[in-house]
Amino acid sequence: MMAGKPRAIVLLIGIAACSSAASGDYDELAPASSNELTLEATNQNFYEATLYALIGSQRIRLGTVRSNAEETFTFRWTGPELRIEIQLISVGSYFTESMNVDRGDILQLVIEPDLDRRIPITRRR
Repeated sequence: MMAGKPRAIVLLIGIAACSSAASGDYDELAPASSNELTLEATNQNFYEATLYALIGSQRIRLGTVRSNAEETFTFRWTGPELRIEIQLISVGSYFTESMNVDRGDILQLVIEPDLDRRIPITRRR
């Protein structure tokens, strides 16, 4: 990926469909440090979600997103692959597919309203 312009990666959590939009005018939204990523999370589910970044063998707690709310998290990233764990309170954990990300990427996570109706995954793959 070209340096300078971050790309947005959209994560729709159900069975974790990922897409990437290359280039765009995201300069004003880019993280201050080149080793940081930004995650914009929208929780459309009834349950509160605690989010974790899974980078290699590291599990980094990002924070919580209340029901029907939005939060933005910035975290250190040591790349190249990343997964997000979504832990719905009182339900269980769900995971995005592993994806390659580049420094300066802006990740958009949408937690679907019916995610809690799917069987949670009890362990990381």
